[in-house]
Amino acid sequence: MAEPTNAIASVQERATPGPEFPRVYRLDMGRQLLMVYVFVVFALVAGMILFAVVVRPLPSPPPTFASMAVASLFVLLSAAGMYLSVRALRSKLVLQEDAITLFGPFDTCSIHKKDIAGRRIMFGYKRFRTLVLEPVRGRGRPLKIPCTIDTDAAFDAWLNDIPVLP
Repeated sequence: MAEPTNAIASVQERATPGPEFPRVYRLDMGRQLLMVYVFVVFALVAGMILFAVVVRPLPSPPPTFASMAVASLFVLLSAAGMYLSVRALRSKLVLQEDAITLFGPFDTCSIHKKDIAGRRIMFGYKRFRTLVLEPVRGRGRPLKIPCTIDTDAAFDAWLNDIPVLP
């Protein structure tokens, strides 16, 4: 009687499901809120400067080049802040059993696992890192995954099969 119990236990161990796919990863909530906060601050400052420079009482002198340059700078900074907040809110990484897809604010990049030649970590400004999945020659462009995306053990297990490049 003990033999069927062991057989059932071994079948259950083999039948234990792995990670469920697809898995979706996003930037952590703190980074998302930070990017939205940056946009709001830049937009408010740009609005105040534009209001002070452009909407003036009639008897005041016309705006100077320096004041218009400062206003333009803050408009550009608010546009950059808007891009960062849209990027933080829309970016996601979708992991499937045989592929990985990175959704950005304006584009999507995907690569099948069989088409990946290897992986490497690129170091950027300060401590920011990017995981780069290099495709086999002639099979598309590299997939660059920012390491600011929250991942888990299933993602690490998926990457273990991919060789590390120098």
